[in-house]
Amino acid sequence: MATPVSVKQIWLGKSLAVTMPSIIIGYSIAVLSYLVMAIGFVMPETKSFIFPSLLAILSALIIVPMLVFFIVCIVTYIQLIITNPRVASFVFTGIFILLLFGLNILGALGISVSYLPLIYLAITAICVIANYLLSFHLTKEKILLSSKM
Repeated sequence: MATPVSVKQIWLGKSLAVTMPSIIIGYSIAVLSYLVMAIGFVMPETKSFIFPSLLAILSALIIVPMLVFFIVCIVTYIQLIITNPRVASFVFTGIFILLLFGLNILGALGISVSYLPLIYLAITAICVIANYLLSFHLTKEKILLSSKM
């Protein structure tokens, strides 16, 4: 670990390297899908283009990418300190399933879709706090002792 950057900078750099391409690909697919659905199916029936609400756009452009970044930070932290990197994949899958089923349960309980941005923001805040707490425990020794060689 002879490098001029700190361990936290490596952690954030790896997290950004994973998050940025996925966000760009996600945006591209979302815009393309929306345009295909709107132009191909909605416009022939309604004769007008339906724009998403400002809250939906803000959620898609800001809140959800932040949530993805902070979840990736947690998974990257686990990859750095655990000897078996597959464990981090299981953690990511667990978080994804928890979010998926949690949101489905909230929908079944009658929670309106308009509350989703607030729910995403709350989950993002929890992830920010978790990352803040984890940042104190990331040391060169932990990374070296969990060497994957």
